Formats: sequence, structure tokens, C-alpha cells
Amino acid sequence: MIYKGLYSIKCNYRLSPKGVGNSNSIYKSNPLENPKVEKDVIENPDEVAYAQSERIRYHEHLEQKKAMLKDEITNLQNDGYSMEDIARMKVEQRNQDRINNYIKSNNYDGLEAMKQRNLEEYQRAEGPTADQLYKKMVHGKRLFIQASEVILQWM
Repeated sequence: MIYKGLYSIKCNYRLSPKGVGNSNSIYKSNPLENPKVEKDVIENPDEVAYAQSERIRYHEHLEQKKAMLKDEITNLQNDGYSMEDIARMKVEQRNQDRINNYIKSNNYDGLEAMKQRNLEEYQRAEGPTADQLYKKMVHGKRLFIQASEVILQWM
């Protein structure tokens, strides 16, 4: 199995959401994050150990990608692209990268499941547009502010 981040590209495994207290198992999904994905538990010590080591490696790779992205954005801005143009390009690149990861790992069932989820949530099999992500972010910030105000009233 090939693990990426908290989940396997091929099997969509996630480390246990209770990972600190239960490092001997991994979950196919975190039901709090995505109730549409299966909720099987894997307790094979070899698979768990491999997932954990791959998770660390994945996060190290993410840090490298962040540095490269920062440089790429600077170069695109120097070439005259606006931040909005760059954001649109990066969202489409992200969507295509996700598709390519499924294809590269020969996980066509996972690809179809992802496309179906995207269709349900974004009405696009490829994934969200930059505008959809922006609206989702703004909405999320509004919800956070509203929730914070409610909590503050109780204090």
C-alpha cells in the first residue's frame, strides 16, 4: 500500500482520529470528516507502522512543496500574473494532481468515488473551482466568527 499523509492513495486509509491514544490501528476514514467513506479499522501492526512512517515522510515532502510553491508564486508574480490568476491556476493544478495520483496508483475505483463526491459537492467531477473554494472559505470563516461570538456570550 502507498500511504500519503493520513491516508493511502490506494486504500484511502487514515490514521486513527484517536491516534494518540490508539496508535495500534488505522481507520479507512475519519467519520467526523467524511461520513460518506467507509469506516473500517485496520490493526495489522505492519500496516500501521508503515502508514505512520509514510505519514512522516509525506509531511516532510509537504514542507518541500510549500517552499517550491512560494518560489513559483514569486516567479509568476514577477511575470505579471495576479494573485487571482495564480490561485485559479493552482486550484486547477491541484485538481489534476489528485486525479493523476489515483491513476498513477492504479486506483480507478477510488478515482470514480472521488469524482462522484466532487459531483455531489461541487457539481464538477474534476473538483472545485477557485471561486467555490473561496466561497467555502468565506462561509467557514463566517461560521467560525458566529460560533466564537456565541461562546463569548456564555463566558
